[in-house]
Order: sequence, then C-alpha cells, then structure tokens
Amino acid sequence: MRLRTALLLVWLAGPAQAHAFKSGSNLYGQLLEGIGLVFADPRLILAPLALAVLAALKDARGFPRQWVFLLVGVLAGQLIAPVIPPAIMIAALVTAVITAISALSLYHRLLDLMALLVGVVTAAAALEGHGFFEVPVLLRIGIFVGVSITVAAPAALAGMSMAQFPYAITPILWRIAASWCAAIAIMLIAFTFKRLS
Repeated sequence: MRLRTALLLVWLAGPAQAHAFKSGSNLYGQLLEGIGLVFADPRLILAPLALAVLAALKDARGFPRQWVFLLVGVLAGQLIAPVIPPAIMIAALVTAVITAISALSLYHRLLDLMALLVGVVTAAAALEGHGFFEVPVLLRIGIFVGVSITVAAPAALAGMSMAQFPYAITPILWRIAASWCAAIAIMLIAFTFKRLS
C-alpha cells in the first residue's frame, strides 16, 4: 500500500523547481524575490543578525559606516557564486559563529571585516551554483536589500533599546541574542555534518 501511494505521489508531482527563479520579466517581482531569497533559508540570516548585534554594540547609531563593506561583500559574493560549491552554507554558518563571538567578546575592530565577510558568504550562499547571467539584476539588488534589512533593522532596534534603557543589562541581553545566533549556527553545522556522514 505504501509503495502504491508513493508511486502515485511521484506520478502526480510536478517538475522540480528547486531554487528556480519564478518572477520572470516582472521587475517588482524580481526585486521581491531577491529580498525573499535571503529570508528563505534560516542559515542565511544568522550571520547578518550577529553582525547587527556587533554593529549596535560598537555604535548605538547602528550600521551606517559598514554599509559600504556590506555592499562590496554582497557584490563579491554574487560574482563568485557561480563557482561556489554547496559547502558555502557551512561557511555562512561558521561566519555567523565568528561574528557572534566577536559581538560577545566586544572585539569591534573586526566590524568592517565582518561586514565584508557576511556580505560575501550570504550573497554567495543565496545564489550558489547559479550562472552570472542567469540571475536578473533586480534580483541581485533585492539580495543586497534583503541582507541590508537583516542587518540594519536589528541594529537599529538594538541601538534604540540601549538608548532608551541605558542600563548595564541592555547590552548584555543583546550579547545573549548574539550567543543564540552562534548556538543555532553550531547546531546547524552539526546537523549538516551528521547528514553527510
């Protein structure tokens, strides 16, 4: 009975559309699809979230100066995406761990470098394996907007909360949030290696 059900489901299934871009020539759809691509996989948002905490702990105004490094990183990640192996997702998780540890240890000298690295691995992982001319320009811009939102919104929230509640506990709570990003990334790395073995 199970075999018949499985064969029926396979027969009824449509063609696989894994990571296929569906927006076609709709420009607004391409932009939204690029933004959504960043949020589609939880492994892609951990490093930008940890970067947001690191940026807010360094400067309560948020993330204005590091945007240039993030943009350069996203552009570089999109350029190397066609030749990147699937292991880039592990690199994205490792970057999340390193960024979160930087936030925990308050080692802010790495902020510019971490913004660059987060941009590279997030964009490369989002587009991993897609040819350079296969991806529309607005979808690429959408990826940058998605990464920017993932960094800027939590950084602004953290900065506002530290300005509104200037107590010693507020930055500690944000460091705890960064440690959760690291813990989740480590768990996902462990699950990935367990699946491979």
